This record gives sequence, structure tokens and C-alpha cells, in this order.
Amino acid sequence: MVNYIRKNMNISLIGKKCTGCLVCVKICRFAAIKIVNSDEGFLYPLVDDGACSGCGKCIKYCPECSVSVVKYPIQQYAARVVDGNSTIMSTSGGAFFILAKYIIEKHGGYVCGAAFDYNNFEVKHIIIDDIKQISKLQGSKYVQSNIYYCFDKILNLLKNNRYVLFTGTPCQVAAVKNYCRGFLDYLYTVDIICHGVPSPENFKNNISRYVNNKKIRNIRFRHRTRHEASSYSYYIEYEDNSSIIVYPERDVYYSAFLLGYSVRESCYSCKYARRDRVGDITLGDCNDRRQYVSIEKGFVLSDILLNTEKGLKMWECVRDKMYYVKLDYEKESIMNRQLSTPTERPSLRDEYYIDCKVMTYPLLLKKYGLSIKGVYKIKNIIKRHTSNKARKCIEQIWLFLKNAI
Repeated sequence: MVNYIRKNMNISLIGKKCTGCLVCVKICRFAAIKIVNSDEGFLYPLVDDGACSGCGKCIKYCPECSVSVVKYPIQQYAARVVDGNSTIMSTSGGAFFILAKYIIEKHGGYVCGAAFDYNNFEVKHIIIDDIKQISKLQGSKYVQSNIYYCFDKILNLLKNNRYVLFTGTPCQVAAVKNYCRGFLDYLYTVDIICHGVPSPENFKNNISRYVNNKKIRNIRFRHRTRHEASSYSYYIEYEDNSSIIVYPERDVYYSAFLLGYSVRESCYSCKYARRDRVGDITLGDCNDRRQYVSIEKGFVLSDILLNTEKGLKMWECVRDKMYYVKLDYEKESIMNRQLSTPTERPSLRDEYYIDCKVMTYPLLLKKYGLSIKGVYKIKNIIKRHTSNKARKCIEQIWLFLKNAI
């Protein structure tokens, strides 16, 4: 496919392999490529053959068509931040906050990451230079973020020898590095362990169900409760200080993401879902956190993979802010599958986006909702509504009864 695209010098031919980074649109000096929305609500490039010069620059900068430099992590850690307050808005161990704060505080630099636009129910990358704004970039956003408007801003900062920390999916990191080639000395990159990105339009349509004539001021896909360190569920907060929690089994969008029905087609064949990484540092949930009892202590841990000398240098400057232990990377790569293989494409992926346009919500939920039954339903109730201490007591009672029987 890639050779065919190169031969014909037309990025439109990339089709479903397109990651949606839009670097091709930005790099074209003839303005021959426009952005179009697919039927599923994903962004794709479309070439105007009359305006195209056939230079092939769009293909050379594309993270799917070009050859990206990836490296096996030099060092790997399971970690969490020492200051628990830094993790309040984070999904896992709070490592991103520490890295972002370091770039802004020590280097007068800038941080680029994904943030919610609550007026339009979109996720876009923004650039900040104020520690107080880091919270906007913290936390998982299970929807594709638009980085189009950040390319030129990042490049201009780098040309002026300003430090920039960019965080995003691996394909976005590759796109930014391609666009800024020749000016990478002051660019530090963090790629996240990505499970795939659902459609922005699908997210907007779904989240609008929860407006209820109120203005939403905060959305979290993962949040901390007094019983759970990190819960897979929506936490939606309104301007009037009211809030709701929506669990995945009650929400079509969230269920579809967790089950892999809704992610972009290119995600099922992602070349960055591997042990070798494209960023200077890789961050993600530590799936095997129970193994690291010396630092876990009821907290969610981060995987921190240091992939380049730049990554190591940054880590040396912030590691005193973290509790960390050596990560069993091979085991983690098996448990955290996106470190070794892309998300598997389910057969229902062919029907999901079509059904979203024609089926009622109850029928969608019946077909695509996360099914939690029997023992697993009981476990979820206990997990969501009891303390860690109470859960341990219940577990001991269960083991006693099981052995007695």
C-alpha cells in the first residue's frame, strides 16, 4: 500500500491507513489538500489533483508512509508521584504533571497536549506555558484529538530555541517530529500507550445526551473516588456544581471504545503498537501494578519508559519527585497488549457506525453495551462502593467459604 501511494504521489490513496494527524494538509505549500469528514466522523485528507504539483512532500512527512525512528526503552519503571495532589487530575501515576512542570518551571518552556473544548465538545491539542494550566492536559481523553493548529506554533517555538514538550499518541508524536525535522534539539516528546482513538463526531453526539440544559465544565473518562484509585467511567461536572457518574455498561460510546468497536480503522494495524517506541518517553497505565507492592499502596501506577538520551536526561531531573521501581517490561508488554500488538478488530466494527445513525439508544446499548453479569456484576458493585480495607475483608471471607466448601 505504501509503495503504491509513493508511486502515485497522492496522499488521498492512503485510505483507511490514515491516522488523521493532518500533517499532510499542513505541509502542502500549494494548499492542494483539504480536510474532509468521513461518514464515521473521522478527518481525512483529500487531494485536489488540479492544484497538486506531485512533489510528494505530503507522503514524506506522513507518519504512516514515512519511516519513523523507534527505539527499545533504555530504562523502564513503574512509578507514581510523591506528592499525591499532583495525581488528582491524572489517570495513573501523575508522571506527566511532573514532566510538564519541569519544562515550564526550569526551562521557561511550553507544553502541548490534548484538552477539552467544552463549548464544542471536542478534544484539541493546545499549547500552554503556565503551571496552573497543566490540569487541562491531564487525564485520559478517549477520543481523537486534533493537532492541526499546533504544528506551526511548535515549529516557530523550536526555531526560537524554546523548549517544547509534546505529548500525544505515537502517530501524533511521529507527525510532529516529521514536521519539525531539522529543529528537534529543543523538542521533547512523550508518547502514550494508546488503545486506539474513536470518532470525534461520535463522541460529540454521545456526550450531548448528558447536557440536560446545563453547561458542562469538566469531563473525565477516568476519575478517583473514595473507593477507587481510578475508575473507568465518565465523571461529568456542570457549571452549577452538580455532577454525575456514568459507568461504561450504561453508555454506548464508552462500551464501544472498551470493546474496540469504535476506533479508527488505522488503529487496528497500528505500526506503533510495539515494544520499540517513537517518543523520548512513553507513559501509560501500569497493568501489573499489584506486583510492585513497595510503591503501589492502593495507588495507580504509571509505566515510564525512557527511550532516548533526551528522555533519560529529563528523568534524571525529575525522578526525585517520584516513587519508582524497575518494571518487568516483558511481562508488562504481554499484560498491556498495546505495547506489543494493535487492538484486535472485532466483527461488529463493520456495523457500529452504521447502527449509530439508525438505531435507538436502548437498542444500541443492548447490542454494543458492556455486558457485566453474575459474579463480575457483584465484584463491580463491591469495588465501586466499598473501601479497600472492606474489600480485603470480603476477599478473605470469600476465600474461607470457598475452601470450606
